[in-house]
Amino acid sequence: MPDIEKGMETVTLSDLEAAADIVAAHMTSTPMIRWPLLAARAGADVWVKHENHTPIGAFNVRGGCNYMTRLKQDLPDCPCFITATRGNQAQSIGLPSAKGGPSGAALPHVANDPAKQPEIRAYAASF
Repeated sequence: MPDIEKGMETVTLSDLEAAADIVAAHMTSTPMIRWPLLAARAGADVWVKHENHTPIGAFNVRGGCNYMTRLKQDLPDCPCFITATRGNQAQSIGLPSAKGGPSGAALPHVANDPAKQPEIRAYAASF
């Protein structure tokens, strides 16, 4: 994890490859589909990555998987991790947490998505 006092760390190719391996352990690749009509309007070849095909239907699951895996490695005795979220972030940390990592979520009473609450609980995140 980056050292806050030193600023952001440099991301290397091996860091990206390690992150890809972590994500692959939690989910399959999402499809990329070429969209000819959009390409014609844009005047360029356009491909759309369908992040709605992730386990939580959003792209941020990749970051959650990487962060929680690193947290478990760096702080193996950490009993829980708490995040404030409207829904997707709780699911993104809940997915890897369901495989033995620390978890937790705090959902605001205002503006949270009630439809996501069962999904958050299904991934072993509690709130």
